[in-house]
Amino acid sequence: MYLQKELYTKILEIAQQQSKCLDREDIEGFDKLVPEQKQLIDRVVNMGKRLDKKNEECKKIRDEIVRLNQQNIDRYEIMLDQVQNNLRNLRKHKQFGMAYKTQYNASFEEGIFFDKRSK
Repeated sequence: MYLQKELYTKILEIAQQQSKCLDREDIEGFDKLVPEQKQLIDRVVNMGKRLDKKNEECKKIRDEIVRLNQQNIDRYEIMLDQVQNNLRNLRKHKQFGMAYKTQYNASFEEGIFFDKRSK
């Protein structure tokens, strides 16, 4: 039971750190914490039947983890969508900018035709 509470507490701490990363809009920091959190969750899953599912203290911590992780995932997805939209807009503006640049900055070898048969 002590190991279970310790693992839950560490998972909760990581979820709180991830939340702080999202507050700072630090997606890389968030991503760096994911493997550590996954490793701890795997340890909890491997405990299997040794988990005390009736312990109220562990249940409260687990519920807080679930709530915070869902909140973090929602915020992460919103931030990721914003980044993807910004990248699309940058590519679009770059594409339009290049179209005008090549059209107006290119030197063309044009000739002039003089009609010698004037009236």
